[in-house]
Amino acid sequence: MDRGASESADSETLITTRGRHGDVDIDLGRRGHIRIDDSGEGDRVLMGDDITVEKDEVVEGDAVAIGGNVTVLGKVMGDAVAIGGNMILGDSAYVAGDAVSVGGGIEKSKSAYVGGESCRSASSSPSCPGPSTTGPCLRRQPHR
Repeated sequence: MDRGASESADSETLITTRGRHGDVDIDLGRRGHIRIDDSGEGDRVLMGDDITVEKDEVVEGDAVAIGGNVTVLGKVMGDAVAIGGNMILGDSAYVAGDAVSVGGGIEKSKSAYVGGESCRSASSSPSCPGPSTTGPCLRRQPHR
């Protein structure tokens, strides 16, 4: 995306701007506004796409994919959340908070560390444990 790029979307104008630190502003007209901070600090949030946190990478906040998978091979210092996708926690994965998948599954390596809970839910409520939980809720686990 170029700075100040514009595209037409369903007879409405979609205006996208990218700041010098990688942040993106999307004006959806009367449908709303989305701001994504991609400066390397804070949260990483994507809609309709997958997120991969590489082995040598650290996300200082949460990693959230809406309509996509979350693959953690590196470190997430907050929560890792996949809504409508799967959570994949590789051998070197470190998630300081919770690892949650709503409407998907969780693949967790035995050496992956999750400081909070690992939950998957079939409903739109990521509560764990609860009646919508489709699989085991893994409680705090020691780092190996």
